[in-house]
Amino acid sequence: MNLQRHSVKRGIFFLTLIVILLLFFLLIEMALRIAGYGTDYALFYQEDGYYHINPQYPQKFFGRFDRSAPELIEQKIKIARDTNTVRIVCLGGSTTAGFPFEVNINFPVFLKCALQQRFPQKKWEVINLGISAVNSHGVRHLAPEVLKLRPDLVLLYMGHNEFYGVFGPASARGGISNPTLVQWFLKLKSLRLYQLLESALFHLLPKPNAPESTLMARMIKTQRVRFNSPLYRKTIAYFEENLAHILQTFQKQNVPLVLSPLVCNLKDQQPLGYPDPAKSVPTYQAIQKALRQKDFAEARQRLLEALKKQPEHPLLHYLLGTVYYHLKQFDRAREHFALARDYDQAPFRAPSAINRAMVKLAKENNVLLAATDSLFDAFSPHGIADQTLFLEHLHPNERGYQLLARAFLKPIGRLFFSDSPSKKWKGCNNFSELDIAIGELKIEKLIAHAPFYGRTAFKPRRFTPSVIHQIARQHVQEGLLWDAGHFRLGDYFFENGNLNRALKEYLVVLAYDSAHVTALYKAGDVYFKKGSLDSALQFYRKAAALHPRKAFVRAKLAQIFMLKGNVKGALSVINQIVSSDALLSQLNLAQQAGLFYIQALAYLKIGKEGKARKALETALQKAPHHAAALKLQKQLKQED
Repeated sequence: MNLQRHSVKRGIFFLTLIVILLLFFLLIEMALRIAGYGTDYALFYQEDGYYHINPQYPQKFFGRFDRSAPELIEQKIKIARDTNTVRIVCLGGSTTAGFPFEVNINFPVFLKCALQQRFPQKKWEVINLGISAVNSHGVRHLAPEVLKLRPDLVLLYMGHNEFYGVFGPASARGGISNPTLVQWFLKLKSLRLYQLLESALFHLLPKPNAPESTLMARMIKTQRVRFNSPLYRKTIAYFEENLAHILQTFQKQNVPLVLSPLVCNLKDQQPLGYPDPAKSVPTYQAIQKALRQKDFAEARQRLLEALKKQPEHPLLHYLLGTVYYHLKQFDRAREHFALARDYDQAPFRAPSAINRAMVKLAKENNVLLAATDSLFDAFSPHGIADQTLFLEHLHPNERGYQLLARAFLKPIGRLFFSDSPSKKWKGCNNFSELDIAIGELKIEKLIAHAPFYGRTAFKPRRFTPSVIHQIARQHVQEGLLWDAGHFRLGDYFFENGNLNRALKEYLVVLAYDSAHVTALYKAGDVYFKKGSLDSALQFYRKAAALHPRKAFVRAKLAQIFMLKGNVKGALSVINQIVSSDALLSQLNLAQQAGLFYIQALAYLKIGKEGKARKALETALQKAPHHAAALKLQKQLKQED
């Protein structure tokens, strides 16, 4: 009896101790939150009737102090939307995000363009939540927050990062990779107490002096992942578990999904991981000699013999694929290129097991699949995906991204429409050569580091004039803003009389941000220079309406009104500026003089000579050497 009482007392003591500790930690957590310490890892925050993407959200996966953490594309999403709007959310990794390009070359942007052209009866909203180096663990974690947007459809393109992405079993950012533990750990990271401990460790532990590399290179922990090894099978199993959970998350809320099989560069990308062939393949020198001499029959024979001994050697399959390609046996070539990808011991290109898992789960859950793989095959030479659609191992070029968008059109049409599209997609023209140069410059840096070592056939394009590449380098290496880069290039073309190319650069910015005041008035300037006053007026008016406190935009509007003979309109705009010190002070003295000169002309047009003379005097006070004002003053004196 005494023993039982002792056990009960002991149990109560430990339970009380646990409760006290929990209350203690809870009080610390509350105090830290009240003090404003730490990072709010919510995916969205609300402001002015919009959901805004939290720029700090990716730090949840990479760490608060990781400067290499990727960024989400900045977007504003209306909280309240009309019934005719279809809201689509795109989830995935770097391909969804549009790497290596900036905000205007990615499949969600192209998809919105295509949907608006082909199904104009609806207003389409396509939201890009792709995060580089994030895999199914990360997508599973953010899926419940996506539901806050009340999406009409979710598109998934993910799977390339399962091995080496954050929490991938072969990743340097792994630590834990069990799906359930990963989700609990990510929830834990939202606690301010955890963040305090994380901060303390960061400042106490020594910082590694790591050489310059890329995010992709830094993600590698396990250099070699053997096909069908325990680590390989575990990765595929974790992907299936996460994907099943993601599908259930949305299906429970009756949100339809479309999955896309993964595509990659088969022909022009060697395997990224394999044992040294000079040591592992006794006949490797003879194989290389036959290939150099283009003796493809000999090379094929030796490769087939080598594969009998090492049937899972990725490089041997890749070389045999190239031999069959030269022999124009394209079906066999594709088979061995695909095996080279599947046996690749640095599986950044997802093996076909990922696609098989995706197809299996799509069938089990009645989820639509985009025909991405067959579409890429159809648009590739001889049905084998190569550098005509890809930049390196798996990121599409601008043509490939448009094709990826196209792959989603058919299943979306089946979901929302029973009839065929009313219009064809003419393609999207929302980017320029500068955008391509920026992306290719990033790829050049990427493939200069591990794990590529020259194993990709990437060839950057060279655009003229060379200033395109100069500005691209300024953006990538020196931090020049993306829109500022397009303005700098547009201004170069404008100053050199190439008005069409100048207009293109300004319209690229407007395609991304239709309310960008600088792009609006610069486009207006081009049309003004061309003599297209109606088009110039359209852009100046929109700029003035969206940004009424911009005096120089109003001044341009007044100038157009005068040229079009709308004297009253010009005077109305000018008088609004000159009667406001806040507006007038935005203009320099020369601009103010020009404004008062136009005011003088306008008053003369309507017969108010006294006001015209006064405006002219003010113009010359601002700029005594204003040639046009001096000439007008001389004319008025002669009339006297």
